This record gives sequence, structure tokens and C-alpha cells, in this order.
Amino acid sequence: MILLTLIVYALIVLLDQVQTYKNGYKKDLIVSCAMGLLSFSAALALAGGAKLPSPTQAIEQLVGMIFGP
Repeated sequence: MILLTLIVYALIVLLDQVQTYKNGYKKDLIVSCAMGLLSFSAALALAGGAKLPSPTQAIEQLVGMIFGP
């Protein structure tokens, strides 16, 4: 499963990130790389069998702060 994750993310980098770099969109490339790295880390951890915490409580608190109780 880890090998499949590596292959899929390598394809994403080759198809998306390289074109973004060639087109000269430096800010888009930085944001895309940051989000891709975060996503890759989570996917690799899940493929390795790690249990990641649920973000449900943090999202509920954020929505509660924005819209009130």
C-alpha cells in the first residue's frame, strides 16, 4: 500500500507540479507543494497503519466561534 501511495504522488508531482513550475506560477507552486506535502504525509501515515486523530472537535469549535453557540 505504501508503494501505491508513492507511485500516485509521484504521478501527481509529474503531471501537476512540473507544469506549474514551467508556466512560472511560483506562488501557486509553493502553496500546492505545501498542501501536497501535508496530504502526502497523512496518506503515508495511513498507508503505514497509523491512526490519525479526527479533526471533528476542532472544526465544531471553529464553526461555533464564527456563528455563535
